[in-house]
Amino acid sequence: LRNGTGGLSLWSAPFSEGKPSQPKLVKADLGVVETIWMTRAGTLYYEIPGTASTNIYSAELGANLKASKPALAVETFVNANNGPALSPDGQFLAYESFRPGNEPTLVIQTIRTREEQIVPAKVSIGMMRGIGPMWFPGGHSLLMFSRAPQGPGPSFYRIDVVTGNAELLHRTRNTLEGYRLSPDGST
Repeated sequence: LRNGTGGLSLWSAPFSEGKPSQPKLVKADLGVVETIWMTRAGTLYYEIPGTASTNIYSAELGANLKASKPALAVETFVNANNGPALSPDGQFLAYESFRPGNEPTLVIQTIRTREEQIVPAKVSIGMMRGIGPMWFPGGHSLLMFSRAPQGPGPSFYRIDVVTGNAELLHRTRNTLEGYRLSPDGST
């Protein structure tokens, strides 16, 4: 959330019986941080964009709401990993990796083991304005942006995380400022 001065701040709002409690400020003025995700166990995943490179980090958030043990969450192809998204069950991290000599690569990392699986996407994937993959409910597929030359304008695909099969969901000729997948995955 942004505070009154425009800076990005991190807040905690625990839920009990489906209702939020009073929010607590965890850290004011985070600085330049993008794409924040948190597991139920309290691990924070975030991205700090660089001038020519971006990395994905993680930090443990303790009971005192203080971050500890910040580290690279993705240790392969450092300075080339973007757009992290935590799976609905909190077990996997999807992101795009810009590896030398390749087009953007879709990667799924198992959080517990840090093992990486490259998804053999059957369509050219990309990012728009720093927005990476988005998980559909169920955790079996991802919404991906593509500028594939099959038609005019940007396209959106559902990518199966095992097979890489791509289903065209929408193509637009309009200029977009951003996009989001609805929580139920229907729009």
